[in-house]
Amino acid sequence: MLPDEPSKATHSAADAGPLRDWLSAARDNPRAVGLFCDVDGTLAPVVPRADEARVPVEVSRLLGRLSAQLGLVACVSGRTAADAKRLVGVGGVVYAGAHGAELLNPATGEIERTPELEAWREPVQRFVNALDAAEMRRNGVRLEDKGFIQALHWRGSEEPEQAEQFVARVVEDATAQGFEIHHGRMVLEIRPPVHFNKGVAVAGLVESYAIEHAAYVGDDLTDLDAFNALRRLHDDGALTTALCIGVSSSEQPQRLVEAADVMVDGPGGVTDLLQTI
Repeated sequence: MLPDEPSKATHSAADAGPLRDWLSAARDNPRAVGLFCDVDGTLAPVVPRADEARVPVEVSRLLGRLSAQLGLVACVSGRTAADAKRLVGVGGVVYAGAHGAELLNPATGEIERTPELEAWREPVQRFVNALDAAEMRRNGVRLEDKGFIQALHWRGSEEPEQAEQFVARVVEDATAQGFEIHHGRMVLEIRPPVHFNKGVAVAGLVESYAIEHAAYVGDDLTDLDAFNALRRLHDDGALTTALCIGVSSSEQPQRLVEAADVMVDGPGGVTDLLQTI
């Protein structure tokens, strides 16, 4: 185990460099350091229903301390920016919601959105309103309204095979109508055909805050966009250090494991990591 690494982190020797370099920068040049964290499954343990999620008080306190210490701490979530802030509960943190489509400015409290998205709010909602609500209930599929993004969840369904068959039909219909489809861990998102993702949000924040050493922590496929963005910035010389941290779980995507520099053991491992900074 390398000095200053969280006890629950696992890595190969080849991957240890970015973690060591980022932690060193956080000690020696903290105002040039950025920390980006997903929320559900990363800061908050995964729960059957999204509205039951909770970020532990200890984690919120750690993020509060780090937001005063580092150049930037940002939570980048599939939730709306307002909901991510409600869940994390730290005022000094930047919140990028709806996978980067929203940005909550901590100085003004205002939410900035990609303008093109608003035009798609009604068509997306009209599409999900036309779904068979009775069949959704029978199969344990729940709808989460994120405005211009609509999410179908089936975690905890008593009929998971039927739920997945239902979702597969939704994918076919949504694709035929020109919507974007994004898969997560037992969740399907129906989005407008407008380019936005966590990587776009992270890249914009790195530039806005003049970050030189950036780390991103995430547990799902949508977090790979942020991994890729950091690595592109590093390759282009815009970042001195790019650290990609995956959060392990029983449902971890293999692509996440392959892309991460370091894997930590669940949200508890994330807490251990935050305590070393």
